[in-house]
Amino acid sequence: MTPSELKAYLDNLIRKNLQISTMIWGPPGIGKSSIVGQIAQEYDIDFVDVRLSQLAPTDLCGLPVAEDGISKWYPPEFLPRGGKGILFLDELNMAPPAMQGVAQQLILDRKVGSY
Repeated sequence: MTPSELKAYLDNLIRKNLQISTMIWGPPGIGKSSIVGQIAQEYDIDFVDVRLSQLAPTDLCGLPVAEDGISKWYPPEFLPRGGKGILFLDELNMAPPAMQGVAQQLILDRKVGSY
């Protein structure tokens, strides 16, 4: 897929309000995240770019905290809480296996920890 085809594909997803997870695969430095950021800007929606290779699993699933004898997860502040936007999980293939597992939970189940 060329950059212009990717842009058209993403544009179509947003115009049709198709809320599906999409894997963008390609060599580093070809503009994948820039294209996604441009689409978000064009539609005036939030864009959260998370570099998974630079995070530990608890950075994404949150920190466990005991409350009234029950362990709860405090999710990270960078995960979106409302509105419409794009959560861009970048560098999944370079993240440690444990981080990939947490990211897959967020991608497939659309939840992780208490988020």
